[in-house]
Amino acid sequence: MRYVTLMRHAEARRADGLVEDVARPLTKEGRKAALAMGRFMAKRRLRPDVILTSPSLRTMETAARVQRSLGPGVRLICAPRLYDAASFVMIEEIARAPANCAHALVVGHNPGLHRAANELADAVRSAAVPLNGVKETFPTAAIAHFEFGGDSWQAVTAGAGALTIFKAPD
Repeated sequence: MRYVTLMRHAEARRADGLVEDVARPLTKEGRKAALAMGRFMAKRRLRPDVILTSPSLRTMETAARVQRSLGPGVRLICAPRLYDAASFVMIEEIARAPANCAHALVVGHNPGLHRAANELADAVRSAAVPLNGVKETFPTAAIAHFEFGGDSWQAVTAGAGALTIFKAPD
């Protein structure tokens, strides 16, 4: 089995033209939400082997806070192609995850992340409540957790994932 958790970066400073988009930091609330979602993941035993993150400051800060909540041993990999990526690029990056890892957390941006979540979900194998939630929206710091059959990252394809959890910060 392969497991993929998609996470949108936590709340960031608004785009105001004074700071480049890639350099927008998390807000105070965003920092709290990222830690809270990391604790939620730890409590639910959603511990990835690797975190793939966009190089933007807000995704790197989100990933670092989640990593801290999960404890030692979770690798963090900056994947430049994830910055403002289309859904198909995100799926390609997941397919490049280290072969010795079974669970990857991807920290990225909307709208590509939201589209990837909807594309990966198998409507038959997915739980109804999370599936309905992810179809509507993908808020900041939310996660969508998928299970895929198969022993390689090539199993992560459109329509092949069982969406088991969709959770936004409280």
